[in-house]
Amino acid sequence: MAAAQANEGILIGGPRDQSQVETIDAAIIHLQIDDLVHRYIRTEQRRTVGGRSLLVYNYDGEERLESFRSPPG
Repeated sequence: MAAAQANEGILIGGPRDQSQVETIDAAIIHLQIDDLVHRYIRTEQRRTVGGRSLLVYNYDGEERLESFRSPPG
């Protein structure tokens, strides 16, 4: 079984459940869908998909685009 690159993950829950993503080692992934920003948080878990081990990102909620503020950094 081939291991995935460190920057590959899978989204669990929410509107993009089971979507595979390039994570670029992100702790949090924000996705804008219509007027909402959806948040996925990196876990320590991995899931095997198509023979690759992907880092799991769990759905953590949403907020309206107009009230969304990017984290400092």
